[in-house]
Amino acid sequence: MALIEVLQDMRRNDPNRPKLIALVRQLAYAFQRYQDPKTGLWYNVVDKPDTPGNWLESSASSMYIYIISKAVQENYVPPALEAVACKGYRGMLTHLVTHPDHDVSVTNICAGTVVGDLSYYLTRPRNTDDLHGIGAFLLMNEQMRNQPCVLQTSKQ
Repeated sequence: MALIEVLQDMRRNDPNRPKLIALVRQLAYAFQRYQDPKTGLWYNVVDKPDTPGNWLESSASSMYIYIISKAVQENYVPPALEAVACKGYRGMLTHLVTHPDHDVSVTNICAGTVVGDLSYYLTRPRNTDDLHGIGAFLLMNEQMRNQPCVLQTSKQ
């Protein structure tokens, strides 16, 4: 997300800009490759979806959706990738829980991350309303709220 934001403020003629845009493209295509085809989300250990104990995680999924959608908006990647963001957004909505008082919670947010082995990542707690997950969700939601796929869904 920081990479996309840096590009927003970087001068258009900065000699490093093309390198950063190339990194955004690389990330967007990697995110597309690892997106869960069924849910549209991403696993806690992104490149090991079939590993027992791995689970669909909300904070990273929100960040990936944000990056892909913003990259499409800025013409860093082709418009066809917006479908990846839209599928992810619909998947993220399944990780929301509405309470009787109409408050909404974001579920399946990993606990804070440090470098660890595979077991560490697979056994981290799944939190609800962890602040880093809520922050990522809010940024993603703000980016996606006016996208055609979201507007079409909300009209149905």
